[in-house]
Amino acid sequence: SSGNILVAANAAINDPAALTIAAWIYPIGYGESSFGRIWDKNQKNFFLDNDGVAPDGTLRMSVTHSLGSTARSGQASWINLNQWQFVCGCWNGNQSNVTDTDLTLFRNAVESNAYTGTGPTSANISSDAGSAAYIGNRSADDRTFNGNIAYLHFYNRVLTTTEMSQIMKSPASITR
Repeated sequence: SSGNILVAANAAINDPAALTIAAWIYPIGYGESSFGRIWDKNQKNFFLDNDGVAPDGTLRMSVTHSLGSTARSGQASWINLNQWQFVCGCWNGNQSNVTDTDLTLFRNAVESNAYTGTGPTSANISSDAGSAAYIGNRSADDRTFNGNIAYLHFYNRVLTTTEMSQIMKSPASITR
């Protein structure tokens, strides 16, 4: 067993109007193929990125749409191995003309101070309604997270940094 968790497709997590994935992570490596998944729901992904293409040692979030996918990576060497850190990936819910600026990344409730974005800038978001979600991998079972993930939260809105700080200090403090 790879240690990942499957979350069956259901209305509570399908096609959110906006999205925040928040979790405590303790990576001991960057994961399988250097893309260790924290959260993967086919069309919306949040993962570690250390693939040899700058920036490395960081977080990345991507959304899939009609023209492919758009992704945004945080600053280089931002994720520390062998220590706990609180991470958040946010998508503002823009459904059309998606750009990498629609995605934001946070570590310990502080936004990345540098970004690298990829992908087309004029596309419509694809539905993820029929897709299961995975914590710690993806459906192909080839992006295993190397380390521990704790207190993963899914929100169908973008959290404020105040809310992120509150969750970081008390994981069960914000439920909606």
